Amino acid sequence: VYRVMAEGISGCNSDPVDITITINPEPVLDPLLSTTVCSGEPTNILFQTLPGSVAASTYQVSINSQHPDISGIPTTGIGLNNMIMNDVFTNTSPAQEYVVYDVFPTSSVGCVGDVDQVYVSVVPEMTASISASINPICIGDNTDLQFNLVGAGPFDVIYTDGVNNFTLTDINDGHLVTVTPDITTTYSLVSVFDNNSPGCSPADISSEVEIIVNQLPTATLLTDTVFVCEGSEIDLGISLSGDAPYELTYEDDLGNVYVEIIYQDDIILNHIPTLGSTTYSLISITDSNTPVCFGNVSGSLTAVVDEPPTAYISVGGATSGNSSVEICRGEMVDVTFTLTGTSPWSIDYQDDFGAVTTIDNITSSTHVISVMPSETIRYT
Repeated sequence: VYRVMAEGISGCNSDPVDITITINPEPVLDPLLSTTVCSGEPTNILFQTLPGSVAASTYQVSINSQHPDISGIPTTGIGLNNMIMNDVFTNTSPAQEYVVYDVFPTSSVGCVGDVDQVYVSVVPEMTASISASINPICIGDNTDLQFNLVGAGPFDVIYTDGVNNFTLTDINDGHLVTVTPDITTTYSLVSVFDNNSPGCSPADISSEVEIIVNQLPTATLLTDTVFVCEGSEIDLGISLSGDAPYELTYEDDLGNVYVEIIYQDDIILNHIPTLGSTTYSLISITDSNTPVCFGNVSGSLTAVVDEPPTAYISVGGATSGNSSVEICRGEMVDVTFTLTGTSPWSIDYQDDFGAVTTIDNITSSTHVISVMPSETIRYT
């Protein structure tokens, strides 16, 4: 407060007048307004003055600096305390970068405070995806789910197989989880959080991977034991399932291995086995799926091959070649059948007149019958 009196030339003074000058304080910006935000999220900064400072009614804002890898348009000019709270920035660099505001607080009577800087630290833009190391797979095989995470890390991740959710805690980029699905299954992200940030999550967590599970093909050989004559053909009846064409490998117990390309689900393979007993068994089956899945095989067939039987007809004790004997009318003569092979036998023989006679259930390799022909006759 000033007291002023005017003094005249003649030495006379005026009455004193008091002049009061009021000095209003300038507002002081709170120095703790700087913050860290997620890429793509608003700053949520509300300007305020330091406790004990006079309040500011408006704020004058300009940009001190903005990193070139940070996109977004900052709010500048004169405004209220919420003028930059909705500013959004995207950081495309791999490191945390900054936007720096210069802020002048202004009181209601127009006093402008000193400039102060407000730093907005923007976390790098997060991305998250899920992939598989091997796809498709055969049923019973496994594959690794890989979590591809860009951010500061470590991360908390929740993912799902469509039925159950699974939680991973404090993992890093490239984390692997081994899975063994029984059927084709889609794995997808549910949530991703960067633990070294203010709770940041990727803007897009729609990544998913479908693990295709190929069912195993099967091949079944009809199990049986068959008895055939030498030179006869046998049938191997095989049923297959899967996706044709198939590659079927089988063997016999004589050391022979066979490979067949089959274009249908049921097939009969023909073989002429050798003398004795031969057993055919399946070794492996694959179908047209990728990757190649070796399926399940079962069954065996045993073929027992006999030599053809032989029969020799004779009279008079002959053992080879054609034989003959002379008898008187009314006499009996023995006709002998000499047989090889496995009993019991059944034979058919005929005379010169074409009459055929059948003898069944012969158990001895030498069979004798007695005949009384009325005239000369040949038996064959």
